Amino acid sequence: MPELPESGAQSGYAEQRFLLQLNDVLRPLADPEQIQFEAARALGEHLGASRVGYAEISPDGSTSLVTRNFTDGVRGIEGRFLVDDFSPSLLPALRAGRTVVRGDIANDPQLSVAEKAAHVGLEVGATVDVPLLKAGRLMAVLFMHHRHARAWTADDLALLDAVAARTWDAVERARAEAALRDSEAQLRLALEVAELGTWSWNLETGTGDIDARGAEIVGLPAGALTNV
Repeated sequence: MPELPESGAQSGYAEQRFLLQLNDVLRPLADPEQIQFEAARALGEHLGASRVGYAEISPDGSTSLVTRNFTDGVRGIEGRFLVDDFSPSLLPALRAGRTVVRGDIANDPQLSVAEKAAHVGLEVGATVDVPLLKAGRLMAVLFMHHRHARAWTADDLALLDAVAARTWDAVERARAEAALRDSEAQLRLALEVAELGTWSWNLETGTGDIDARGAEIVGLPAGALTNV
């Protein structure tokens, strides 16, 4: 007996459940490359894609960097590439914030013979490219490939948009936390070199602590401080 298609409500529930599970996977991760890969893997497995990954655009907009990507039966695409080598019909749309959907590469009138051949060489029959913009600048592109022609659904495209946004939120969070850790480490090193000492104080509890050098400077014992 053939399997009945999911209803709209069932499909919506499945997508929400997938996004919640993805949030749980991404939340503890601290490495931006791992965040991108785990999101690509989850999305590729969920939608049955052949290849999913992220192309991160350099600050000057000249190159894109693709690290690990999810693959199923095809080779991965990794490396740094010139943005100007993107398809002429692809780049303007991405920079304008428009998702580019191609369901049948072999018969796409917007692609040249050379572009079609390049896709065939990568075993790509259908693509979706989702741009990620910040303050009007193209930051990254989430790409999904299928080996054969495919009719991408509205639910597919909505899910890709949602995953792209969640992934980049997680990437920026991880980078901000790493920058904060580096800043704190540099501050600690500067204080050690300057021998200024450090102390902290909790206004609510009226307690704090002071390190050995700080205690030496002010003439107090090192350790816990109390409001007396």
